[in-house]
Amino acid sequence: MKQLGLRILGTICIVFISYVIMAESNSEIINEKNITQNNYYRVNAVAVNDTLSLRLAPNSKAKLVLQIPHNATGLLKLKDSGKWTKISYSGNTGWVHGHYLKISKPSTVKNIYAKELFCFGGEPHWILNTNGYKIIFNKLGSKTIYWLNSAVNNSANNTGIKSFIAINPLRIDKSLRVLTIRNKRCSDGMRDKTFPYSAVIFHNNIEIASGCCQ
Repeated sequence: MKQLGLRILGTICIVFISYVIMAESNSEIINEKNITQNNYYRVNAVAVNDTLSLRLAPNSKAKLVLQIPHNATGLLKLKDSGKWTKISYSGNTGWVHGHYLKISKPSTVKNIYAKELFCFGGEPHWILNTNGYKIIFNKLGSKTIYWLNSAVNNSANNTGIKSFIAINPLRIDKSLRVLTIRNKRCSDGMRDKTFPYSAVIFHNNIEIASGCCQ
């Protein structure tokens, strides 16, 4: 009987410790309700011919994830650890030294396109619309909210082609990339009306949808 009691107590302790670890892990990531423009940063105090190192852990010897350009904007802050800050940039997540960050809200989709985007397509049916820094993607009735995670970039060869990247704060390993092409003749195939942009949606760099935007 005593041994059974000890086993039960041991099981309870393991479950409790696992719960605490899971709670601490989840608390590290901001959620979609507490993101504000103050979570956005730009690279600061990095020379024009230099880059900011994004690392896998909060120390200067950790594995390099990405070299961030000296003038990058749209860095989304996730948490702090001492002098280091965990951020997400263009779908990549890691740590940078806080000295090289400065609060700076990036341009929203509306700033670049002169209005919020509404995009849609079929086979399967999907809808995407923007609202400030939020990107709401609905596919077959399943809605996911993403947050802008890069500047809205023009193609180097064609200013009519723009793209931006967004992440879901609860699944920072998942990114959404939206590519728009201004052609003024996109059609949904069901109406005579045409739309100003064609759109292609990528999830973790895999194309998942295409359609039109207005």
